[in-house]
Amino acid sequence: MSRFIKVSAPARIDFGGSTLDLSPITKFFPQNVVTNLAISLRTEVILSGRKTGVSIKNTKDSTEHIFDNTGMMKDDRTLRLFYEALKARGIENGVEIRVTTGSPYGAGLGGSSVLLTALLKALDIFMERDIDDVELIDGAAEIESRIIGGPTGKQDYIAAVHGGLNAVRFPEGASPKIERLETPPCKLSDILYVFFTGKAHFSGDNNFTIAERCLSGNKEYIDSLRRIEENSIKIYGALKDFYTDSLIAALRDEMRIRRDILPSFTNEKIDQIERKIIRMGGALKVCGAGGGGSVFAITPGILRDRMKQLADDMKIELLDCGPDPDGLIVEAKEN
Repeated sequence: MSRFIKVSAPARIDFGGSTLDLSPITKFFPQNVVTNLAISLRTEVILSGRKTGVSIKNTKDSTEHIFDNTGMMKDDRTLRLFYEALKARGIENGVEIRVTTGSPYGAGLGGSSVLLTALLKALDIFMERDIDDVELIDGAAEIESRIIGGPTGKQDYIAAVHGGLNAVRFPEGASPKIERLETPPCKLSDILYVFFTGKAHFSGDNNFTIAERCLSGNKEYIDSLRRIEENSIKIYGALKDFYTDSLIAALRDEMRIRRDILPSFTNEKIDQIERKIIRMGGALKVCGAGGGGSVFAITPGILRDRMKQLADDMKIELLDCGPDPDGLIVEAKEN
């Protein structure tokens, strides 16, 4: 008999506090609160045993890679994530991995982190390893940091594991403190729209710049980043109590602050979309480290048809998703 393991995990959007959750710089911003929401763009990993070798299939483009062992994957940059995950779990061969990704490539929705989280969970079940959520999150962050060769945060993994709407704090020398916010998902569903701009982004570029400037001890720059920390508290309060007007005001401030700190956070198309959303009475927020990828809008009273028209006019994609209350979903059985 062989084992069949299916694990899925959600992508996320981030409302406030992101970037300041990068592991080298969290100590500078002890009051920062990362608030993020899992969304129903789920990545699925199906893992099963095979007699020999390693097989990796991508259902979206119907590609398959087969190797005699994990070590042979080392020099293939497109499979670095799989190589590092298998290496971390000590698996040399005898596995077949089938992946279906939920979000567009480079969308800034934590896609690679979501895939890594689901893959590690599936491998742990396959190997009958009993690890808790904290170990899973820490291990995934360590692997991603090694892959990108720079700083990474943990918010993507937390959303993938736990789902829902969460506020996350990063006390120095301790594990992240996760607070589940109980705002009914239907309230966000009615006013939340997520768009993909069509331009892929690499989160490391902006994150590296911010981390480097912060760690250099530049007081003026650190003081500028404190504006993100201060605004993260406002965003947290607005989401916790669900004051829509306060949330819109804080998200507009968030965009102004991040533009001032790092102009490459947005681009001309994103700026155009934001102006249209503001005229509708809403707010726009760039997802992740910015520079492209996805954006989301909070627009009370605006119907989806109008948002679809906006997307068509701007030649961007309105993603079919909403809040996802669930984190990792696991199915395991013997074939």
